[in-house]
Amino acid sequence: MKRIITFSLFFLLAIAGRAQDSLQCISRAKIAVENILKENYNLVHDQFDSLYATKMDTARLERVWNNILKLTGKFKNYDSLRTSHERGHFCVIQRCAFEKTKVDIKCEFSIRSKISNLFFLPAEKPNQYKNPSYADTLAIVNSDLPIQAPDLYLPGTLTLPKGKGPFPVLILIHGSGPNDRDESVGATKIFKDFSFGLPARGIAVYRYEKRIKKYAIKYRLGHVAYTSKEETVDDALAAIELVKKQPGIDSTKVFLLGHSFGGMIMPKILSGAKDIQGVVFLAANARPLEDLMVGQAEYLLGLDTNKSDYRKAIIDSVRKEAVTIRNITKKNLPDTNQIMRLPVKYWKDMAGYDPVKSLQKFHMPFLFLQGGRDYQVNNLDYDQWMKGFKDRKNAQFKLYPDMNHFFASGSGNSSPNEYARGGNVELPVIEDITSWIKTGKIK
Repeated sequence: MKRIITFSLFFLLAIAGRAQDSLQCISRAKIAVENILKENYNLVHDQFDSLYATKMDTARLERVWNNILKLTGKFKNYDSLRTSHERGHFCVIQRCAFEKTKVDIKCEFSIRSKISNLFFLPAEKPNQYKNPSYADTLAIVNSDLPIQAPDLYLPGTLTLPKGKGPFPVLILIHGSGPNDRDESVGATKIFKDFSFGLPARGIAVYRYEKRIKKYAIKYRLGHVAYTSKEETVDDALAAIELVKKQPGIDSTKVFLLGHSFGGMIMPKILSGAKDIQGVVFLAANARPLEDLMVGQAEYLLGLDTNKSDYRKAIIDSVRKEAVTIRNITKKNLPDTNQIMRLPVKYWKDMAGYDPVKSLQKFHMPFLFLQGGRDYQVNNLDYDQWMKGFKDRKNAQFKLYPDMNHFFASGSGNSSPNEYARGGNVELPVIEDITSWIKTGKIK
């Protein structure tokens, strides 16, 4: 059975590596669609690989396009662009609006960054996020609370329980990549779920947009030599100080939650923070990022039953990139160069970083939660945290066997498609965190 694998997270976007220049493919796909709209069929044909060029000549392409226009009416404007990996190929899908409907024009690329298939598809309606069953909008109060500094503005939301307070507060620290305040991935919004569930149970929640999301052009596309300090640590510290000063917040009961990379980088945050009462490590990776990337590539491409050369090339590329990262301090590379979508300076800063060892100098209560079906951060990481803190009386652990990386339940092998379909943080996770913050113990 075919499995469509959508690489939507930052780690997964990195998988293509040198084997597939996704930016080049996106550029070529845009040019191809522009030429289709201008009826420059010869220029479109020049983008096809040799095999597809024999199947789709210019005359046939013209006939297909004319038939499309009969159904859709005239072109109006571009709507959106997204990418995916399907059947071992990198795909660029451009949604275009016409007079009568919208059409997804999908360019599928071969390993040589040439178009190997061209599809004109009815625009699919994306799955929409749904409020969790435990959401009670009458029991909570949302207010805008941005993080502000010179040349910095990060939208944020403080959610308080209804009532006078003061309330304990949980500050949410994102995983890797350009996350919004809800940590949206597909139709899942794990941080928004927490902002429904916890305030309704007497615990305030603060969430904010990540700097590399708000300023994506500068940090992600502008080849700025940033590190985890600029990506996560500085803004987490600013969030802590900001929230402590808010009416209704008990500044003596400030807790942090780090999801995925947010948990891995937590020791760096704690080194600059004061008076933190406890930390929730939610699917936090203990292994180096490059090891996670290799593992994710092998897992996801293992789900693809198409044993293509492209599949092997991607895995080989990721492994080579990981070797480069492991030897980063021995290489004289410019800080602004990028490996796996991150600056060389970032990798130099992370070299030798051991989150388990780094966390051991802190002695506040810790809660480690892990999904048993999580393929992004798995039991290899969870076991390392357990090994490092099993003798700590104030460290607690819980594994939820049927939950994925976003703590939604399911069955079988987890994949990014599960995130696209949507799912909410399960109620037992909400209740466990609530109990731990209020009593120091999970149920």
